[in-house]
Amino acid sequence: MLDRWMIALLLGVVALFWGIGASPTPEDAKSPAAPAAAPALSPVVVEAVVPAPRAEVWTAWTSDAGLQTWMAPGTNMKLEIGGPFEIFFMPTAPPGSRGADGCKVLSYLPQEMLSYTWNAPPSLPFARQHYTWVVVQFTDADAKSCRVKLTHLGFAEKAAEFVDHADEFAKTRGYFERAWTQKLADLKQRFETGPLKFES
Repeated sequence: MLDRWMIALLLGVVALFWGIGASPTPEDAKSPAAPAAAPALSPVVVEAVVPAPRAEVWTAWTSDAGLQTWMAPGTNMKLEIGGPFEIFFMPTAPPGSRGADGCKVLSYLPQEMLSYTWNAPPSLPFARQHYTWVVVQFTDADAKSCRVKLTHLGFAEKAAEFVDHADEFAKTRGYFERAWTQKLADLKQRFETGPLKFES
């Protein structure tokens, strides 16, 4: 009898966990988790093969001198956990509106992985207050080239947390799908033709 009771209990827990036999309710449809499945909130994934050894590409991502050759004219980057990863696309603008103000390094594995927080552009003010995050992975494409894979996440999670602003996080995701595609193209160009020149 006890064994049968335990089996029934376990089956009940499994059913509850996986939602087996449960019919969707109006509350389920409105739950904060609903936006997470939306393609408009999925992670942005961009890849590029950069014509340079991995060590050089790593340096271009993880030093002020490197970042200023392709990412932006102004930066404040320190490769340590919690260190700044601020990219100033408009370095002369007021603090808080220069670009990736306040972003920080989350983790790194030398020449393999870098992750950092990231914020929305000033044109999306609510989303800008709530940081998403980026993971950049570095692998050898061949002896002279590095494959860079960038994954920008957090849009679905923020939309679920702030349901009334889900549309703004979807717009943020759309913005960065375009922006990161361009930035990886700039990184590739930096090693093909030399450092980029930014307008002052």
